[in-house]
Amino acid sequence: ELIFVVDVSGSMDGAPLALAKATLREALAGMRPVDTFDVVVFAGRTARLFDAPRPASAEHLRRATEFIDGLAAGGGTEMADAVQSSLHGPVAAGRHRYVFFLTDGYIGEEAAIARGAQALIAAQRQLGRRARVFGVGIGAAPNSELITGLSRAGEGLPLYIRQSADIARVVNRFQRTIDAPIVTDLSVDWGGLAVDGVYPRAAPDLFASHPLVVHGRFKGPAPTSLRLHGKVDGRAVSFPIAITPASERGEEIGRAHV
Repeated sequence: ELIFVVDVSGSMDGAPLALAKATLREALAGMRPVDTFDVVVFAGRTARLFDAPRPASAEHLRRATEFIDGLAAGGGTEMADAVQSSLHGPVAAGRHRYVFFLTDGYIGEEAAIARGAQALIAAQRQLGRRARVFGVGIGAAPNSELITGLSRAGEGLPLYIRQSADIARVVNRFQRTIDAPIVTDLSVDWGGLAVDGVYPRAAPDLFASHPLVVHGRFKGPAPTSLRLHGKVDGRAVSFPIAITPASERGEEIGRAHV
């Protein structure tokens, strides 16, 4: 279930909105008939293409294209209502909700919006539903603080589209990211180890396209046995976690390109 949230405020006029429209068209073209989607636009107010996510049928995609073509920039940027609108309400049975905010990010409430996204993600998780939020920075100089903060709070990835040549690469990246969850409902069994400062507090799903990294601190002797628990296709699984003391590795512990 994909929800695309598009900034149509005055600062998006011209090239940024053109990039956002082209990105939406590329993303919709890659959807499958079994997927559902909606488009939310925000400036001084929030509006939606549909009243709820609809199947990616030919008719719904045609309506989406007409809606996107008619978008025009103007007015202020009030993003908080769009955050609430895009993550409010139940996720359809058997589906995960992925939200993509396309914006240049020129607003003055970055911290409040990030906290709102984090709270909504947590609320969905408590109800047994999953959601992720991706900040997509649009234009030559987007507000990277907002894009990064929103993506971190929403357990997504910060993405940037500064020119038309970036569109296919970015769309392909987030499609690969959301398309292949390998292990879900992850948790770390610390084996009685006293741990604090764990981030993220609740581990997101593990995807094929990028690693899952959990940070934390512990006191006392190094642990000898840790395990990772989760589910694969609904079946409970458990994996041992290899422990490598800092003295036995270099400063750089790894790098992944996706």
